[in-house]
Parts: sequence; C-alpha cells; structure tokens
Amino acid sequence: MLTLKAENARGVLLRLAIALVIPTFSYTLMVVQKGTAFASPESKAAFCGRSIEPDYESVFADLPSVKEIPASGELPFGPGRLRVRSPDEAVLVPPVRVGYDFFLESPYRAQGVRPHWVLTLIAKRIGRTGVLGAVVASAEHRLDTLGRSSSQSIALNLPSKPGLYLLDLRFRRHMGRMLGRYGQYVRVMRPRTDARLSVSASSFKAGDEVLFRVENRGTTPVGLIGEEFRFERYSDGVWSEDPASPNAFTRQRLGQLPAGTAGFCRAFSMPSSIDPGHYRISKRVTISPKVGFKSLQAEFDIAG
Repeated sequence: MLTLKAENARGVLLRLAIALVIPTFSYTLMVVQKGTAFASPESKAAFCGRSIEPDYESVFADLPSVKEIPASGELPFGPGRLRVRSPDEAVLVPPVRVGYDFFLESPYRAQGVRPHWVLTLIAKRIGRTGVLGAVVASAEHRLDTLGRSSSQSIALNLPSKPGLYLLDLRFRRHMGRMLGRYGQYVRVMRPRTDARLSVSASSFKAGDEVLFRVENRGTTPVGLIGEEFRFERYSDGVWSEDPASPNAFTRQRLGQLPAGTAGFCRAFSMPSSIDPGHYRISKRVTISPKVGFKSLQAEFDIAG
C-alpha cells in the first residue's frame, strides 16, 4: 500500500513504479543529518545480526531431519513451471490451518499444466521423546489441472493443543505410483504478545547514528506498517516530537514479523547541534485485529 502526497501525475506514477520495483525486505532505512558520526560496521553487524530470544524453532534441531520442499518450490517430477509454496511460518497459534499452495511461475505467459497428481497431507503429533505419534489430521486433493491464472492448495486444521507436529506431504499418480514425499516441522503454541523496539545503545552523543529495529519476542505475528517513526524528547514531564524528527515522504511497506524474529535494521542520525537530554524513538505496529495499532518506544540519553 502506498500513501502519496499531492503532486503532479508524473511524480505519482514515478514513485509508484519505484515502490513496486524496490524489494521490501532486508534493507536499512537511513535518515542522515549533517555532521553524522556513523556507527562502525562491527557495531552494525553486532546489533542488526543479533538473534532473538527465545528461539522458538530451536526444538526442531533435536528432531530427525526431513526432506523439505526446495526453496525454489520446483519439484523434480513436476511440470517445469509448477511451483509449491510451503507454510510461511513454523511457529503457529490457534486456530491453526496450515498447508501448501500450488501455482505457476510467470502464469500469464503460457498455458496451464496437467500434473494429474493425488496429494495427501498428513499431520502427526511428536511425543516428548521425539517419537512420531498418531495421525491427528489429514487431507487429500486431486490436482489434475492448474490454470495459468489460478492456484490450488491442500490444507488441514491442526489441534489447538500446544506441541510439535510433522507435516507429511505425499505426491502420487492416479494409479497409485509414489512420486515424492516431503515433510516440515511446525510448532503450535499459546498466543503471547511481546513486541519491542530496540536501539543499539542506551546512551549516545550529539551527531551519533542510532540503530533501531522492531523485535517480535512473542508467539503471535506482528504487523509492520511502513517506515515512519518519530524522534521525541522528554521535557517537563511530557514527551513531544523533536524538530529533528524526520517528516519526509517514505514508502509504505506492509509485512509481518513471525514469532521470534526481528524487522529490518534502521539508522537515524542525530544532528550535531542537538541538546543533551532524554530521548526516544517511537514506532507503530499492528498486534492483532482485536488489539489494533500499538506504539512501541525505545528510550535513550544524549550526553552533553
């Protein structure tokens, strides 16, 4: 989604084209002031590459390895243009419906395909010792044809009980010949909200570069709503926006932070003439349809 200020039609189209072409992941937003003392590459790597605790997916490391759908989504036995999309998140909260999507690469440039597959998706609960238990859910789907502008999916509902589960996806011909089998571990957890805004230090000097990012330490996804943030100062018992707070046009980016992940790292450079005091960066996110918007803050001091 884009929010565009009033400008001529050519400018609107240009900004729209740029926003659609530039990738929405893995970048650093830079707001630069004159007289900036940039953070060193080592400090950037230490902060921006820091892992999130707790690591909800660490339990998978102790389980037997499974053959997952390739990252490209391409199968060795399928039509060359057919792709499979695995579940986006491995940590899930109830109600849980999870599965695989099937679509065509470059769907509008060629005709559809006819794989003639029988798909079976089985979910098994994993016991405390890592041993596979009974089947808790299953689904079957016949994928005979896939149109050039359509997609199909196979999905099932997992129990709401917290635990580890193995998804077992099987491909067969109509006559029963097995073509391939793939798996993926998922974890069902109780919903817990813990979204935070972190900064690279608790104290800075005028002209320093502040690194910050949104961190999701809970189990429910956190929605990101654009690049905007506020730089605020605490004075006389009140927080107010500082004149150095950026107010230029920025792209509007929508996305989600899965459980136990961090957003892209951002950098804000304070003016060299800024007064000492207590400051914070404020950033809005979305928690859930029920909670709606929430403002996250990270406070720090600017020394004299």
